[in-house]
Amino acid sequence: MINNIWQKISDAGVSSAHPEENLLIRLYNQMSLVTALVFLAVIVTALVFEYDRFYLGLVTVSCAVYVLIIYLNSYQKIYTARLAIALLTMAWVCAISLFIGGFFSQSLVIGANCCVVFISFARRPKVRNILIFTMVVFYCSVLVYVQRNGPVFGVTDYPYDEILALFAAGAWVVAVLNAYNNQRNKLIADLQIKNEKLKETTEELERFTYIASHDLKSPLRTINSFIGLIERDIQRERYEALPDRLQFVKTGAKQINTLVKDILEISTLNNPEKKKKNFVDFNRVLKNVKNHLTEEISGAGAVIKSEMLPNFYCDEAEFFLVFQNLIQNGIKYNESQTPVIYISARTTDTDIIISFQDNGIGIEEEYHAQIFQYFRRLHSTAEYDGTGLGLGLCRKIINSYNGSIEVKSEYGKGSIFSINLAIGEPVLSQNAVAV
Repeated sequence: MINNIWQKISDAGVSSAHPEENLLIRLYNQMSLVTALVFLAVIVTALVFEYDRFYLGLVTVSCAVYVLIIYLNSYQKIYTARLAIALLTMAWVCAISLFIGGFFSQSLVIGANCCVVFISFARRPKVRNILIFTMVVFYCSVLVYVQRNGPVFGVTDYPYDEILALFAAGAWVVAVLNAYNNQRNKLIADLQIKNEKLKETTEELERFTYIASHDLKSPLRTINSFIGLIERDIQRERYEALPDRLQFVKTGAKQINTLVKDILEISTLNNPEKKKKNFVDFNRVLKNVKNHLTEEISGAGAVIKSEMLPNFYCDEAEFFLVFQNLIQNGIKYNESQTPVIYISARTTDTDIIISFQDNGIGIEEEYHAQIFQYFRRLHSTAEYDGTGLGLGLCRKIINSYNGSIEVKSEYGKGSIFSINLAIGEPVLSQNAVAV
C-alpha cells in the first residue's frame, strides 16, 4: 500500500505530453513528498516540546509549500513548480537562519537546492544562473548579518530540528543521485538498442548494396547483349528474330524499372517525416488495391474475398503497399485454375490480426524466415518475375508500427500471412464498410 501511494504521488503530472520532463517531474514530486513528511515530523516535534508559535507557523507554511509543488506538477505547471521550490526553499532557509540561527543543515539544503536548480533548468541557462546567484547572495547576506548581529530572536535550541533538516537535505541528495542513475541507465539502454539497430541497418545496407548491384547488372547485361544482336541483325537485314530479341530487351528494362521502384519505396520507408498518419479504413485500402491490380486479377481469373476490415491509425500509402504485395504474391505464386485470396480480420483489446489466405503453391517450412529478407527469392525470374523485395518491404512497414508478420504454409497447400498490429493510442475505430 505504501509503495502504491509513493508511486502514485511520484507520477503526479507525468504524461506523454512532455516525455522529456517526466524524470524531473518524478524527482520534484519525490523531493517534495519527503520534505513535506520531514516538516510534518518537525511540526509533531514542535507540538510535543511546545516550541513557540512563530517556529511552529514557519514549519507549517514550509510543509504546505512542498505539498503545493506536487499539486502544481499534477496540473502540468512544471516550471511554476520548479520556480516555487527554488525560491520558497531559499525563503524558509533564510528565514530560519535569520530569526533563530543554525547554519549547518540549512547550508546543506541550500547546496542541494542549487544542485536541483542546475539540473532542472539546464535548458534555460539564464534562469538557472539567476536563481543560483540569487540563492547564494541571499543566504550569504543572511549568514553575514547573523554572524555580526546574532539571530533576530536570539539563539534558541529546538531539539531534533537540526537532525530532521539534515535528513531532508540528505533525502534531496539521494533523490537527485537516484534520478541521475536512472537517467544514466536509461541512456545506456537506449544506446545499446540504437547500436543493435545500427548494426542491423549496416548489415542490411551491405547486403542490399551487393544484391541490388548484382540484380541491376544482370538485366543490363541482357539488354546490352540483345541490343548488340539487334544491331547486327539490322546490318545484315535479317528481321525475323527482331520481335523475340526486343521482347528480351523489354523484359530486362521492366526488371530494372521494378527494382528501382522497390528501392525508392524502401528509401521512403526510412524517412519517418514522410509518414502521413490518420485513421485509415482498411476496406478502402483493399478497394484501391483491387482497382490498381484490375489487370492482374482479371488476367489470372483470381477471386479476392474479404470480411469486414477494421480501421487503424497509420500511413495509408504504406498499408497500400502491404496489401498490394500480399495479394500480388497470392496471385503470382499460384498454379490453381482460379486463384483465391481470402482476407479476414479479428480484434482483441490490444491487437488487430489481419490474415491473407491463398490457395497458391505454398512455401516449405525451412524457407519461412528467409522470405522476409530483402532480395530473397525462392524461384528464378524465368519462373516468376519480381525483385524479392516485396515481403521485406511488408515486414519493414509492419515492424515500424511495433507489429509483426508471420506465415503458415506447406508446399502445395497454400499460405496464410498474418499481420499483428498493436492498437495502442489512438484507439481502434471500427466504423468501416466491407468491400
